[in-house]
Amino acid sequence: MNPVIAHRTYRLILLPLAVLLVAGVVSQAAAASRSEAKSDIDAAQKAMESLEKSDLIRRFIPHKNYYDARVYLDTAQYQFSEERDYANASYFAVMALVETETTIAIARYRFAKNKKARIERKIFKDLADGAGRRAALKMALLQAGLAKEGQLHQRYLLDSQLFEGDKLEISAPGKKSLDAIGAVMNMAPRSTVLVVGHSRLADADNAKSIQKADAVGAYIKSLRGIAARRVTTKGAGDAAEVTLTGRAQKADRVELILTGVQ
Repeated sequence: MNPVIAHRTYRLILLPLAVLLVAGVVSQAAAASRSEAKSDIDAAQKAMESLEKSDLIRRFIPHKNYYDARVYLDTAQYQFSEERDYANASYFAVMALVETETTIAIARYRFAKNKKARIERKIFKDLADGAGRRAALKMALLQAGLAKEGQLHQRYLLDSQLFEGDKLEISAPGKKSLDAIGAVMNMAPRSTVLVVGHSRLADADNAKSIQKADAVGAYIKSLRGIAARRVTTKGAGDAAEVTLTGRAQKADRVELILTGVQ
């Protein structure tokens, strides 16, 4: 065969094959580019949905960042569906993803910062309230005449300070003193009181001292906010002395011993 004719024949055969091969490569590249763009858009859309559905951080979203992310995503979808420019679609999708993730990060930071501030305000308020309560309790203890002995707060009241004459009826001054002790107990809700009756003279079976303690205990129980279980009474008779006018002696009195005052 003539070499010139043979060369021309080969060209006629190979050229279509080359065109088909190039077209196949281009088609594969376009398919890959389309698939990558679709994947990028899906990732950006998923991030956007996560942002828009989050009730927790919604009010902390920076609007400019959100608007930019939304524009990038819309542009990516337009480039993909209308222009079929998959390279641009992929680019804008990635931009949308970056801006959306940035928006989420800023919103979460603002949320955390706001929560931190709220917690700190509550802590400071609780500290202030606690300091106020402690100061008020200290004042109430002074007004009630309760002296601290270790973990206890106690006071005694003579019969003449508590009762009407020889009767076991609480007098007006006695009520005022017991009201002050009740106020302390209300400010310290875990506190309890032991009411102990004492007598100056021999007291058979501690009967008289028990009656005095019961009368005082009944009045304290009647005060608003004080449950009966927080009040205990007992009689000690003439077994214990108390220091009066600089010397120890027996006296008709009622002793009140509070525990749990904090």
